[in-house]
Amino acid sequence: MVVASDHAIPDVGLFHDHIEMALSAAKDHIVLFGLQPQEPSIDYGYILPGTEVKKAPAAHLVSKFAEKPTASVTEIYIAKGYLWNSGNFICDPHVLLEEAKSSAPDIAGPALKASQNMKHSDDFYSLDETSFAEAKSLSIDFAVLERTSKAAVLPSHFPWSDLGTWKSIHEILPQDENGNASVGKTQLTHSKNVLVLGDDRLVVVEGLESVVVSVTPDAILVAHLDTSAKMKLLVEKLKADYPDVLKIKK
Repeated sequence: MVVASDHAIPDVGLFHDHIEMALSAAKDHIVLFGLQPQEPSIDYGYILPGTEVKKAPAAHLVSKFAEKPTASVTEIYIAKGYLWNSGNFICDPHVLLEEAKSSAPDIAGPALKASQNMKHSDDFYSLDETSFAEAKSLSIDFAVLERTSKAAVLPSHFPWSDLGTWKSIHEILPQDENGNASVGKTQLTHSKNVLVLGDDRLVVVEGLESVVVSVTPDAILVAHLDTSAKMKLLVEKLKADYPDVLKIKK
């Protein structure tokens, strides 16, 4: 089972039920969990289910993967039965490894080498860092899942969020009567639909609507709540203008 560490799945029991439904198909396929779209969102990739998997009718072969679409295309996708690609999947390890060897040898080779040279301490295993660093940096979606003929999808309906946008974080946090959500020491007045991600310092927001305020030790971000798609461009500019801020601190 491959799951993201930063996704929110509040109904764990229902998620377990879907895992059980996927097990038979996962013997010979890489089964992704495709969520029924709750809105025409441009924030997710989409999957079109195809024919049913033999002996496992709950799952379908993947007919098509689609990247994050434009707003006008999302409604077309939903009408045609596309599902949100949650990025979480289940399969037999040997199936994944063989498909990776075939479609992404520059990832599978170093990964195998890293596992063969890994170190064991108590109940913790550490992959060999030098070997692992040789692997090409590429999403498994592009490297394997979109290239294999063994990709399948299980239409799923458990509550899910990848917490990949300010809006999704705002929606999952408790909100006051004005739709404001906050973490840390905050004071909000005459404000609506605001997200504050603070720390030990007091953050005061007055008279704002639909904004995010994110406070970290070395920087403060103030942006519209719907600007998540523009964050990559912002980060690239920060890399050029303020490289020290984005350095990984060890």
